[in-house]
Amino acid sequence: PYSVVPGNHDVADMNARSSEANSWQYLQRFDAGRMAAQGGETFVDSFQNGLSTAYIFEAEGHEWMSLALAWNASADTFAWAQRVIDANPGIPVILSSHAVINIALDQTSPADWWWGEELWNQLIRSNDEIIMTVNGHFHGTTMRERTNDFGHPVYQVLTDYQMAADGGNGYMTLFEFDLTNDRIDVESVSPWVTVKDKESLTANDTPVLDGKWQSFSLPLDFESRFGYSVTPGSETKGDLS
Repeated sequence: PYSVVPGNHDVADMNARSSEANSWQYLQRFDAGRMAAQGGETFVDSFQNGLSTAYIFEAEGHEWMSLALAWNASADTFAWAQRVIDANPGIPVILSSHAVINIALDQTSPADWWWGEELWNQLIRSNDEIIMTVNGHFHGTTMRERTNDFGHPVYQVLTDYQMAADGGNGYMTLFEFDLTNDRIDVESVSPWVTVKDKESLTANDTPVLDGKWQSFSLPLDFESRFGYSVTPGSETKGDLS
């Protein structure tokens, strides 16, 4: 199962707040019916006919929520997201949207994005379940740690490789939640590079990126915050990357 979020190129007016009318072409392909069907048992709910979606899945004997919000999501979307969180208390939430944080001119430091600040103030900071946000849109990689109203960390990660070869070189950002060592391991890898024509490879065709904010770890005490620990007998796959 997967989730999809619309971006600025999926709407008629990128400056408008989210609405079905502004995203009718996108919704011809990724409407609520399709998102519910592909999500199967993990699907929880959708808003504005699938522009925003929520899923709950199980891993290591515990539940986790993927909360995907539309481009320029509106106040009524925040209210919907709050209802979803309230209906599923105590479940860690990974929130995704096309643009949440920006990146500074040094291509390393995080920067504010107006909608991301609105999202922080209206939804994230007051919900301790939200542990992480992920976004793209702005070219590059960066990370920002913020402290919510409960004194706990919220990690905001930006990864965008669209300027790499072939429209991104197949790079994916993997987040591995390590309940044994209380951390989230982040790595950027490309399975595509490993099968490219060997004679066409360049110095930029690297299967594993190890630059700043491309391979790193984030501390998170899952047990004290959520009561989550490694459940005896649960399936452990080891280092996924």
